[in-house]
Amino acid sequence: MNPYDFIIAGAGLSGLSLALHMINSPLRDRSILIVDKDAKQQNDRTWCFWEEQPTLFDEIAYRVWHRLRFVSDDFTREFDLAPYRYQMIRGIDFYNFTREKLAQCATVTFVRGNIDRVEDGTDQA
Repeated sequence: MNPYDFIIAGAGLSGLSLALHMINSPLRDRSILIVDKDAKQQNDRTWCFWEEQPTLFDEIAYRVWHRLRFVSDDFTREFDLAPYRYQMIRGIDFYNFTREKLAQCATVTFVRGNIDRVEDGTDQA
C-alpha cells in the first residue's frame, strides 16, 4: 500500500472542500487519498450559505441573492444584503466541480470504499 500524506474519510462537502483548498495552498504537492463508499453522481442535497468574500465555489452557485424582501398583508419591505450575499449550490454541481479540479492534480487519488476505523501510531495514523 502506498503511504499518503493525508487521507480524507468522505467525499462530501467537508472532504472535497478540504481537498480543494489543500491543492490551492502550500500543501498542493502533498499526496492525498480520498475514500468514500458513494460515487456522488446524483443531486442528493443542496447547500446554502451567507458569504461576504469570493469563494472557490462562486462559479457553481446555482442561485445568488443580493436582496431580501419581507412581505405580509400590510407590510412589504426590501433590503439590500450588501456586503453579504446568500448563495445556493446544488450537490451534483459541487461534486462534479470539485472532482474535475481534483482530478487535474496528480497527487490526489480517489478510492471507493469504507473506512472502518482509524488507528493512531507514533508518527502516523
